[in-house]
Amino acid sequence: MPAMACVGEADALLRDFVEWVAEEPRTEQEIAETWRRSTALRGVWEEALTQGLVTRVSSVVGDIVVVTGLGHNLLSNDRQRT
Repeated sequence: MPAMACVGEADALLRDFVEWVAEEPRTEQEIAETWRRSTALRGVWEEALTQGLVTRVSSVVGDIVVVTGLGHNLLSNDRQRT
């Protein structure tokens, strides 16, 4: 597979992950259970954190993961292009 195709797939997975978290705040356990099926998907969670697209926040139910302003901007920009 060409390198550019891999980058495109990784970007698509990253957007899918951010969009999924944007639907509702997620616990880390929920993320692990839903996205653990492959190493690539686990990497998406880590990459979203590294890029500042999602963050952990404390809540009454424990730490949850939410989309940041930067993550919402990513999703908004993608919607405007389509």
